[in-house]
Amino acid sequence: MKAWRGVLACAGFSLAATAAWAHDVALSGQVSKTPATADSPATGSRTGSVLGSWDITDDLSLDGSFGITGQDLSGDPSVVKAGAVYALGLGPSWTLGDHWTFMGSGTFSPKSSQLTQSTLSFADKTPPAGVKDHEAQIRADSTSGGVMLSASYDTDGESDWETSVAATLNWNHYGTLQKIADIQVANKSVDTATLATACATETTKACKVLRALLRAQGDTLDQGSLGVTVTETIHQDWDALIGATYYVYSKDPNDVGMFSVATRGTAVVGPRAGAGSGVEYGEGIPLSAFLYNTQFGAAWHAHGVKIALIQAVGRYVDDGGGLTATTLKASYKFNKNWKLLGSFTFQRDTDSSGVVTTGPLGSLTLRFTWE
Repeated sequence: MKAWRGVLACAGFSLAATAAWAHDVALSGQVSKTPATADSPATGSRTGSVLGSWDITDDLSLDGSFGITGQDLSGDPSVVKAGAVYALGLGPSWTLGDHWTFMGSGTFSPKSSQLTQSTLSFADKTPPAGVKDHEAQIRADSTSGGVMLSASYDTDGESDWETSVAATLNWNHYGTLQKIADIQVANKSVDTATLATACATETTKACKVLRALLRAQGDTLDQGSLGVTVTETIHQDWDALIGATYYVYSKDPNDVGMFSVATRGTAVVGPRAGAGSGVEYGEGIPLSAFLYNTQFGAAWHAHGVKIALIQAVGRYVDDGGGLTATTLKASYKFNKNWKLLGSFTFQRDTDSSGVVTTGPLGSLTLRFTWE
């Protein structure tokens, strides 16, 4: 409930600010729900967003968005706290003649944090004297940003058969910084600053191990994608669409802790941990690493009503499993100003070990346009 209050408060403020200048404003809410499993402890999320479009000229507009997402992690007892994820977007849209449309946008998500309960254990059977397995909390701070460019061509005629083709190029940069926030010693939580100070001048094996553990670890990942979608209008009232997106990465996503919900945050110290090796932090970058996904579907539209049914199929990198999703979309235009859009998706996700997770995702958007 607290997450929803934050979503609504931020959305309401943004809507009031946006409505003062925008030509087109939309307020959107989205809810997802999945059963928790050992590999996927997250049980859903709630997102609220505001989108606006400002007309600069007849052919050029500026589009902006603000969103906030809160995760429902009640299915994972190891997660102590998960912060909200904020997303900002801004970019132009340019219409060239009757057929071409070009769009661009930049997105940014500032730091969001998550605390996970973990156990510090040791790979060797005889850890240094005075060093035991301890409960700890690992803090993972994540940020992201990206750029999107797209171009679309529409035959824009009045015949029974019309064609639209759109190509989209995306680049996204993800970063994570992970460190131990505190360690349980003698049934008390001791923060890392206190431990670092205590071990600053000590030369014991225990302090060498702790100094290695207390170092923050960071990593980054770049993701690029190219997608193409073709939509064919049939007898004016029907559309058929097919599309595909292929993804590339700057490095193997699994090497930077991808699929964070499947990595339970265990720090393992090897025989040479005093030298700084053998330490693994676990939450990673919160991103589903697709290799490709495809979609196909059909839509009917007439008298202000549009209904679409879309099927999506995707695969993750390195035989990491796959996803299938069936989406039903519907919209109704009440008049020249107001439009209501809704969608419902049923998703089936299979991880690398064959565990299947299913769940629904629903969204509702109300759009107002000044004309």
